[in-house]
Amino acid sequence: MPDFEKLSVEDVIRLPPMLFGIIRWKKDIGRPSGDLSSGFRIRVEERTPSEFRDLGGGIYEKIPGTGIWRLITDSAPCSPSADEGDSYVVRFNVPDVHLNFFDGIYRITPQLTDQWNDGWRPWVVLGFRQLDPLAWQIALRPEAHIATVEFEVVRKRRLWFS
Repeated sequence: MPDFEKLSVEDVIRLPPMLFGIIRWKKDIGRPSGDLSSGFRIRVEERTPSEFRDLGGGIYEKIPGTGIWRLITDSAPCSPSADEGDSYVVRFNVPDVHLNFFDGIYRITPQLTDQWNDGWRPWVVLGFRQLDPLAWQIALRPEAHIATVEFEVVRKRRLWFS
């Protein structure tokens, strides 16, 4: 008998909002020095919902200070995960998320740190690492309150070598 239980649809609906992420990259791209998760900083921002006031006559005005981006965390917790074939994997979770209303959304932007140990490789001179996509924007709604975003570290050529 497995040491876990399967959740029913009703059980999943009762779970609080959750936001997870995965970053993968081919092993030949290199790796951060030490712990794999030291190669990333996960920036999370929230666009707060816009609020409006009724000016009368069917005219509404946006209330200043609403519908703005605010930093949730400059570095969401991440940890190394089991390799997937010829790829390294890092997983992260965004703590304390909530449902977004109206035009509210989260923006998740992982960034590469300076912890990558390159040694000498020709592609370091000819190219660079970049995350793809650069960011995800996602809204947690009652019908979709658990989400996973995926990123990949890719190798890009410098424009002057194209």
